[in-house]
Amino acid sequence: MMLFDASSLIAVIIIHGRHAIDILREQATLTLAAYEIGNAVWRKTVLKAEISLEEAVAKLARLEELFKLMRVYHPESKEDFAEILRVAARLKTTFYDSAYLYFAKKLRARLVTEDRRLMRAAGEFGVEVVSAGEIS
Repeated sequence: MMLFDASSLIAVIIIHGRHAIDILREQATLTLAAYEIGNAVWRKTVLKAEISLEEAVAKLARLEELFKLMRVYHPESKEDFAEILRVAARLKTTFYDSAYLYFAKKLRARLVTEDRRLMRAAGEFGVEVVSAGEIS
């Protein structure tokens, strides 16, 4: 199984186009990714005026369809939250990034990310990591 962060979800769609659905089906992500991607779309819409509000709504609707094909995880217990914080403290990574690392290890999944800092942290944490361009 592969666990995709927000950067890799966007990259897979850009790199693999329609084939992205086949790649992402039954793979994993975190609920956090939806908010990160939503924020990126908001930035392109509101702050940079690169896309219209209607285009943004359409993009997020497609994202929702994609998430229905994937396994979406989130912290469910105080132990999950505590372990994520411990990872963040140990590796000096953000709580967001540490959530991806924690769940990748917990699920025994390869982490897929485009974030170089997260890639380095994954190596330190013993999590196999690849970029979107390395999967087919």
